[in-house]
Amino acid sequence: MSSFLGNSMGRMCRKNSWRSVSLVIALTLSVPAHAGIDRIDFKYTSLAHLGFGGSVVTTPQDPQETLDLVANFLRSNGVTVTKIEEGKNRFTQTEGDRACEAWVHAIYKAEWSAFSRNKLKEYKKIDRSGQPAGCSSPKNHWVQYGYSVRPMETGVSYTIQGLIDRPITFNQSGVRPSFSTIFSGYSTANVIGMVPTLSSNTTNFQTTFVIQIWKDASDDRTSVFALAAPRADGVEPGPGASIGHFYRPYADGTIESVAVGNILSFVTQKAITGK
Repeated sequence: MSSFLGNSMGRMCRKNSWRSVSLVIALTLSVPAHAGIDRIDFKYTSLAHLGFGGSVVTTPQDPQETLDLVANFLRSNGVTVTKIEEGKNRFTQTEGDRACEAWVHAIYKAEWSAFSRNKLKEYKKIDRSGQPAGCSSPKNHWVQYGYSVRPMETGVSYTIQGLIDRPITFNQSGVRPSFSTIFSGYSTANVIGMVPTLSSNTTNFQTTFVIQIWKDASDDRTSVFALAAPRADGVEPGPGASIGHFYRPYADGTIESVAVGNILSFVTQKAITGK
């Protein structure tokens, strides 16, 4: 009797345990792994953080000396200089550009707030109307919302383009259900356990650089403008592009704004010390 009772109780316990585990598994699998925003916009550059005003410095050194200085600084910090061009263009910010930049940056800040709070509804409710006239001015590239390119009749300009790899490896640990079958006499019971897992994924992020150096004949000093933009597995940032939310620290232009700040600080330091 005791043996029969023990076996009966064992079967009842296994049955109740199975129901409990099934309920836990069902609830676990029915809840999304990441509720809210799962993808963010991939359109932010150093300009999104620094603006045009924070992306330009001047130096008393002539354009050629400045070109050599910046190119060597990039190379010494692991950047591959892919192209150097000579031309006659200068960058400037008009009143229309300034108004457009302020409008765009207000939207960017609202988007970042929604991303950091993981509020999809908040992101969708952002007011993107009221575009100022300056944003409708013809531009050669979407990133030029805050500045304009003007030709110079005299003087000289140089454009440096560069690229640096910065692959990011993500290690993610978790658990997954493990199903097995146990034969006990003539009865069969399904047993569920949780097995630890570890996955690894490497994304080849890059940062691209565009440095514009110019000095018109009427200018007292040489101007240097720096722009840096992220790139992920060969995908360029731009309107309509998106990337997984967990990539945000590497894709929102923050790293690029620090790099630009370092370049411009170096130019300013050399302008002060003359060395």
